[in-house]
Formats: sequence, structure tokens, C-alpha cells
Amino acid sequence: MTPKEIFDILTKEIGLMPEIEEDAQLWFKDAYNNGSTEVKKALLELLTYNVIKPADENEEIMWIFRTVFHGKLENKKKLRQMYYEGHGDDKTRVEIVEYINQNAKKHDLESIIFMGHIHSGGFGVEKDIDIAHNWYNKAAQKGDAGAQIAVADYHFRKEEYDKAHNWYHKAAKQNKKTAYIRLSMMYKLGLGVEKNREKSLYYKNKAKEGVIKVKQETIRKYMPKSKKKYTKKKKHEKR
Repeated sequence: MTPKEIFDILTKEIGLMPEIEEDAQLWFKDAYNNGSTEVKKALLELLTYNVIKPADENEEIMWIFRTVFHGKLENKKKLRQMYYEGHGDDKTRVEIVEYINQNAKKHDLESIIFMGHIHSGGFGVEKDIDIAHNWYNKAAQKGDAGAQIAVADYHFRKEEYDKAHNWYHKAAKQNKKTAYIRLSMMYKLGLGVEKNREKSLYYKNKAKEGVIKVKQETIRKYMPKSKKKYTKKKKHEKR
């Protein structure tokens, strides 16, 4: 059976045919490992849409990694989650870190943040707060609010309150609740700034406003429309 015939059978709507499923999967994977560009594209498509299923957990994370490597960027989130959860053997995890590290060096924001996360939490690498800070700082300079808070926290722990205040203030401009809370505390205690009760209350209230807004949006999103109509009807009846 030729490669084209196997591919045609695999991509039929009826799915994989039992009598050739195992042979077809082995052929595709072997062809991928031997560098066939055409087969790589075909196999990655089949893996992406679950036509071919990985043999085990380690193979699953490796193939997800390869789909991302070959342009299936929608799988990046799933790859990161599996990595954080500890999936994959040591060799696979090292390959993933090396690949993402290369992307981070090319100024890809998501990859930069990922490198900060894994070094901050010790996910598959030795935990190193200073290395994590260097990565977060790069993301913060690019305007990522979460990274700005991470950089601010780093300086706060070192009692470098002026720097911490600066980064919290940048994150607060992006309406980050954590930044509001930290700024409220700093103005209340006079850390890196003069004590200022009014500013402390201002940022405290901004944090509360954010919580209320999120709750209201959640209620609007999940409250059934029929329930809203029923409530209005009951009010009308009382009149």
C-alpha cells in the first residue's frame, strides 16, 4: 500500500479502518521521524483532530509539542498546562524548554512569561527567583500586567519599595486588582511613599470596584433569561 493510499484511508469520514490502523500509525510516525515533510504535515493534522491517538501520556505531550513546533499555535496553552502538571519524561520536557527558550529569545511574549513561570515555580527546572525575575522583567517591559506585578513583588520582597511602587502603578493602570491592593497597603504603611490615608482608601475602593464588576458580569453571563423574565413578572403582579 502506497503512502497516498494510507493517507486517503486515514482521512475518510468513517475514520481509521481496523485492519490497517496499527500499521498506518506506525508508518506515519516512522516517516515523521525520518524527516518526510509531506507526512509530517499529514500526521500532525491527524493528531490535532484526534484521528490518531498517542500510545501513552509521554507520547501525547511530545506530539502536542510537535504540533506547536510546526505551527499549530492553538495547542500552546494545552502544552503549557501539561508541562506544569508534570507530564512527559525528562528528555521530552528538556526539549520543550529548549524550544520555548529559543522562542523567548526571539521576543515572543508568551514564551518569555512561560520561562518566568517555570523558573519561579521550579517546574522541570531548578527553582531560581533571580532568573525568573529577569524573564518577568522582559515581559513587564513589553506591557504585560501580570509580569509587572511579578517584578513589583520581587522588588517588594527585597524592600526596594520605590521600584515596587513604580511597577505596581503601571499594573494598576491596567486595572489589576492585585496592584490596587498592594498600592493601598503601601500608602497605608508608608512603604516607599509618604503615608496617605486618602490614596490608600482610593486604591482599596478601586480593588472593591473590580470585584463587584466581575461578580456583576458573572451574574449577567450565567443567569438564565427565563429567570429574569420571571422576576419582572412577579414585581408587576405585586403592583
